[in-house]
Amino acid sequence: MKQKFRAKLESANQEGTMTYLCVPAGIMKAFGGRTRVPVKATLNGFTYRTTIAQMGMGAMIGVRAEVRTKAGIAKNDMVEVELEEDTEKRSVTIPKDLKAVLSPAQLERFKKFPYSHQREYVEAIEDAKKPETRQRRIAKTIEMIQAKM
Repeated sequence: MKQKFRAKLESANQEGTMTYLCVPAGIMKAFGGRTRVPVKATLNGFTYRTTIAQMGMGAMIGVRAEVRTKAGIAKNDMVEVELEEDTEKRSVTIPKDLKAVLSPAQLERFKKFPYSHQREYVEAIEDAKKPETRQRRIAKTIEMIQAKM
């Protein structure tokens, strides 16, 4: 069931780098009143996967810079929002060079990280512009995996 509303793209900081949309209470009721709801969010025609989370100011979805660019929106814009519960399994494709250096135990541990954590580590690796930056980020990912074992 799709839920539609309009909301202002708010910023959590002066620079506008951390932005979010508040989700009305009525929409949360329609999703069963849960505190975290995985959704497919469509903003101005661009769809991405995210999670509604309860923060200090109520329910909201984060809107990363990449999403803002693809949706053609900016801080303080009024945005057409459509949310649909996302029931598909979320998974991350682990880069070959990361997979090649992980032990079987490290790989299993990484696969147990929450989807959002896996995604953040993989995006950091994939976003590296220089090979040495990529290698540093792979090493940092391995350190984080080891710290959680």
